[in-house]
Amino acid sequence: MRAEVVQELARSFKDDPDTLTILKANTNADDWKVRVVALRELARGFKDDPDTFTILKDYAKCNDSNIQKVALRELARGFKNDPDILNILKACASSDDSKVQKAALRELARGFKIDIQKDKELLKEIRQL
Repeated sequence: MRAEVVQELARSFKDDPDTLTILKANTNADDWKVRVVALRELARGFKDDPDTFTILKDYAKCNDSNIQKVALRELARGFKNDPDILNILKACASSDDSKVQKAALRELARGFKIDIQKDKELLKEIRQL
């Protein structure tokens, strides 16, 4: 229920200055579903806030695969032109966690140019998706 409330707040009260603060606070919620919603809404509705990128990058390296997948997806789709994103995705494509690995490979396949000579192994992994 709390995740739905956070989502509705983000979408209905985007212009309220407290919404951004509430979303940022909920990226640290105990409930992973609330964190997922907060990260997603932060990335989609507050991309221009300087903390959004940093928060997503931090969660792209966390130990919770559910959270990490969302952070990777939002970084790849919303901040694709940042040079760090390709490196983060490549690093996660080698993850021991198969969910994280698949999410990273999927985003790499979806929207990034990969150097065929340098990334032969990565391309093999993408083809197996």
